[in-house]
Amino acid sequence: MFAGFRLDASDHFSYQSIVEETGNQFISVGLQGKYIEIARENSCNVLQEGEEVYLVIKPEAVRIGKDSYGFKGKILTNFFLGSTMEYEIEFENTLVKAICPNPSGTNVSLPPGKETFISFQKEYFYILKREREKHLQIASEFIYRERSISPVKIAG
Repeated sequence: MFAGFRLDASDHFSYQSIVEETGNQFISVGLQGKYIEIARENSCNVLQEGEEVYLVIKPEAVRIGKDSYGFKGKILTNFFLGSTMEYEIEFENTLVKAICPNPSGTNVSLPPGKETFISFQKEYFYILKREREKHLQIASEFIYRERSISPVKIAG
C-alpha cells in the first residue's frame, strides 16, 4: 500500500483529503496537490470547509492516456481480463488501480515500467466524512449499485 489510496474488500480506492471549499453545487477537495470540484450530490454528508474526508472512486473511473492533463505515473502491473485490462499504477508515491476497456480482446497492453498519465472521471468520485468506517460500506453500496451487482459486506 502507498500513501493516500488504499484498497479494501469492496474493490475501490479511498483517498484521505480535506474539504477546501463548499458551494451550492460543488465541494472542492485536494487531490495530490491539485483541487477537484465534485458535485455536492456525490456526498452522503453535510460538509464544512477544513473537514477531513475520504474521496472514493472505482477503478473503472480511472483513465490512462497520453494526455498530459492529470497525473504522471508508472505502470507497475497489468492483467489481461479479456474485454478489459487491469492496471496497477504508481504516481507520486500512490498506488491506483485502473480497469480499462480492451475492445480488441487481445493481450496488447502498457508494459510494467512504462510511464503514462492518469486522470479521474470526477463525476464518479464520492465524498465521505472520515469519522466512521461505516461510510466505507455506504461507498461500497454506491459503487456496486453503479455496477449493478451486489455489494460486499464489511464487518463492523
